[in-house]
Amino acid sequence: MIDMVCQYLLHDLGATSRPILLPCKLQICRRESLTEKAAEIEKMISVKEHERGRYDLDPAMFYVNRFWNRRPDGIKINKNHRTLYILECKQSSNRNEDLLRVKEDEANGQHTSIIEVLKATAPEWMIEHMNFVAGRRGVLVEDDFYDKLNRLNVQAGKKDKILAAHVQRICEAHDTSMRPYYQYMSSGADATTSMENIGEQVCVSSVCINTS
Repeated sequence: MIDMVCQYLLHDLGATSRPILLPCKLQICRRESLTEKAAEIEKMISVKEHERGRYDLDPAMFYVNRFWNRRPDGIKINKNHRTLYILECKQSSNRNEDLLRVKEDEANGQHTSIIEVLKATAPEWMIEHMNFVAGRRGVLVEDDFYDKLNRLNVQAGKKDKILAAHVQRICEAHDTSMRPYYQYMSSGADATTSMENIGEQVCVSSVCINTS
């Protein structure tokens, strides 16, 4: 469900979903160069315990395969400014601004090799990593969200609509995931009654807005 929320946001931003080969298709870099550099950079990242079996099967190809299996949620390209944005959506259970730091750190570590490989193979391009982090029930930091929309050159008239739609989808996804729980707790009764207060308000940067 959260994946769908992310896909809708990427669509609103005009980004391409899971497009690791897009820079090659747009001739920003060659696939051969990308693969060669990927093997070099991936070797600097330790093999985790859960990856040990794949490494033992084919040590020579493990690092290249691991690189191609790294999939950012989306990529957006600004040809005029020669900038490529790696986009990632993250959800946090936290309800304060600390959710940004925790999930930003997680996402930054997740895509370090992709960013470094693209920087090495397309040195004339600016590579930026951008994370869209939200908490449960639509909690997000408004200033951070708008700052990222500005960096992506989203038209002024669309920013408020994108924010409102994104928050609404997060709330709907949360309600859908919680509905079976409330149905169980209400012994099969209509879960809507038990969930009346779930979707009425969401918090954006500590300010609650009405979504009904």
